[in-house]
Amino acid sequence: MPRQKKIEVTHDGVRRTYIMWYADDPPARREAIAFFRTVGDLFPAMNIPREVEEMPVDEATKYLRNHPIQEQWEGLTLVGTIEDRDLVRLQHIRELRRVWVLNGNVSDQGMKHLLWLDRIESLVLYSERLTDACLESIRQMSSLRTLDMQGSLNVSRSAFEEAVLSLPQIEALYAPEPP
Repeated sequence: MPRQKKIEVTHDGVRRTYIMWYADDPPARREAIAFFRTVGDLFPAMNIPREVEEMPVDEATKYLRNHPIQEQWEGLTLVGTIEDRDLVRLQHIRELRRVWVLNGNVSDQGMKHLLWLDRIESLVLYSERLTDACLESIRQMSSLRTLDMQGSLNVSRSAFEEAVLSLPQIEALYAPEPP
């Protein structure tokens, strides 16, 4: 059964309140969202359909009720205890654009699960188990704009710098600190 949520949006100085209707998530996505909420923070995306932006609020509310959408997520911060195998759940939340992994248990193997995130723009990785091998996964992230690996002390600065040469879209870099 669809659920509803009130969302307030300010656009060009005009504040509008929408009642969003969200379709039920498939079980695997629901489990992934619940899991990541227990080990970190999930941040919702403002995914108001474009077609309602110009509608009067009453008309938009009616439209949204008749056209439930899937709730989307913008960012994920992982600070709790997680293992590489836990990251397989990312395949069910592929719309994430910002991911912060502040957890020493994530290794090069776990990085491969981040490749499910084909819209990722900002990635922060602080894990002592990451090595130069994790950069192979990062090289495949063509939507990445910001990369921060300051807290990944076992990734060499030279390998990091070489890897980011293959990512010309990067706008902000924070290299690993030297040991």
